[in-house]
Amino acid sequence: MAAKIKNPIIESSIDDGKDVIIRFTDGLKYRLQHPGNRQVLQWEKEHYSITTGFDEESMLDKFFEHCVFPEDHGNRPTLESISPADVKTWSKLMHKFFSGDIQVILANSTDHASGKKNKSQAMEA
Repeated sequence: MAAKIKNPIIESSIDDGKDVIIRFTDGLKYRLQHPGNRQVLQWEKEHYSITTGFDEESMLDKFFEHCVFPEDHGNRPTLESISPADVKTWSKLMHKFFSGDIQVILANSTDHASGKKNKSQAMEA
């Protein structure tokens, strides 16, 4: 098993942060693929009730099923398979990813706009 890290690390990104490779706190790499703004808004509408509020559980299920893909391993996360300590981290990551609020700095690559080299960016989740 890979070493535990404090926050997910963004390793690469394409298409303005809609396709992101992260190294999660469990040390495993995952590809996050944004389903599109319209789909996110539809999911949010489906999983919100005026009487009960936002259904975080079902949104995380959607996120894991449609947006999170294992890289170099076969362990797709689910609410049943992740540790209790990681539930809030995945939830924060999901919300930041869906809103485009993940600070995208590429690992060991060049920012084409400035020509500067970048290093891995830890994401505070």
